[in-house]
Amino acid sequence: MRPKWDEASIDQAYKTQIDRLQDLLDQAMTLGLWPLAQKWGVLDRYYRLAQMLEEELLLQWKIKNEQGMDGLLKHQARFLGQTLRNPKGLLAAWAKLRQAIISVSPRMQGSPWSAFLLDQVADYAWVKKLGLEPKILLAHWFTLHQLDPQELLIGLFNLVELGAQSRPELPDLAPQMEGPNLPLGQLKGLFEQPLDQAWARLEAFWGLCWGGALAHGAAFLFGQDTKGRWALQGEVPQKTCRFEDLFGLESQLARVQAEVERFLKGERPEHILLWGARGMGKSSTALALLDAYSGRGLRLVEMAQRDIAHLNQLFPLIAGRPERYVLFLDDFGLIPGQGDFKALKSVFEGSLQQLPSNLMLLATSNKQSLVKEERLDLNLPENRQAEDELRALGDRFGIKIHFDRPVFSELKDLFDFIAKRQGQTPTVEAWAQFQRFAQTNGHDKPSARTVEQFLARS
Repeated sequence: MRPKWDEASIDQAYKTQIDRLQDLLDQAMTLGLWPLAQKWGVLDRYYRLAQMLEEELLLQWKIKNEQGMDGLLKHQARFLGQTLRNPKGLLAAWAKLRQAIISVSPRMQGSPWSAFLLDQVADYAWVKKLGLEPKILLAHWFTLHQLDPQELLIGLFNLVELGAQSRPELPDLAPQMEGPNLPLGQLKGLFEQPLDQAWARLEAFWGLCWGGALAHGAAFLFGQDTKGRWALQGEVPQKTCRFEDLFGLESQLARVQAEVERFLKGERPEHILLWGARGMGKSSTALALLDAYSGRGLRLVEMAQRDIAHLNQLFPLIAGRPERYVLFLDDFGLIPGQGDFKALKSVFEGSLQQLPSNLMLLATSNKQSLVKEERLDLNLPENRQAEDELRALGDRFGIKIHFDRPVFSELKDLFDFIAKRQGQTPTVEAWAQFQRFAQTNGHDKPSARTVEQFLARS
């Protein structure tokens, strides 16, 4: 038996949804967003879906007022059986929008729709390009957030159920996973706050990061993408590290941190060379910067040495942005006359495209001299000049920090520290087994890496 419905409540339900959609579409048109949205797949599809919903709700409301409940129920039956599933109908429009949202939204907690909106409003360059007052745009984004497209469709389907018809079930948007160390995560919950508080948080975020792709991570690889363009590509480091995970490097870490602190305050940095024994924490020190400073706008960019000749392609991607970038050159070394040597020399010595002020170089090497030096007869003036040129490039790294191999008396403390960090008990027997492992496998000068290799086998 069909239930009896309160027609006044039905009218109010239609009116509430229609008014919300009309207000949304009027805002979009007044701000000039609707015509602009045709260039953005997600928003264009969203506004079109909202318009289709508004038209259907208005039609159903009109039929009810003119033909009564019987006329409405007949229309709803046709709507469910034919109109809804039309190739150009609401479900088709929803499917296109759903696919667009899933394909572009960053990995964050919350709904994919919220993630998409947060990503858009956080993109400073995109917001400024619109030419709108940012706070007014943020207010419109609050309206968009409240009118989740999936919830709008469910609202219509709830009204269709007035006639005890079985409504279609919508496929959920893909669940979102928490991204590791996501800078954009600083804006989580933005739309759940009052507008003024949200605006203050957004301005503070822009002070550290201008959003866009560079807010989707803290570590990047610089190289060629699938179309051959030089680009920053988000990278999740396979290994993470904290400064407190590094043993016996207090003085080295203090010098690195002091220079990075200067850099984050906007001062011109000295480039840093970490040199010395293998496996003693040089690369780990670079990774520890992410844990310590990514929340303050630091980004780590790694590039292969073979690509140094294209270093100037990086500059326009980061110049002028508030983030501070550390270019990480791991296991670095140069040979005079080769392309990477000439490219780096050109950048340092005053080419038209000099290093941006928000870029610091951090290189690691087993040797203090980055440039392979040839044995030259320094009695010849041209050789003295050549030697000066080689040394000058290495001297551009104003801070050179030595990572020495531990002496035997320190090795036991290093072993205990790493074992405890990995949740193992550093027993006397384990220490003896490590010594046998190092001797058997030719590790005449064991390092932290040797300890980790042993513990991984235990």
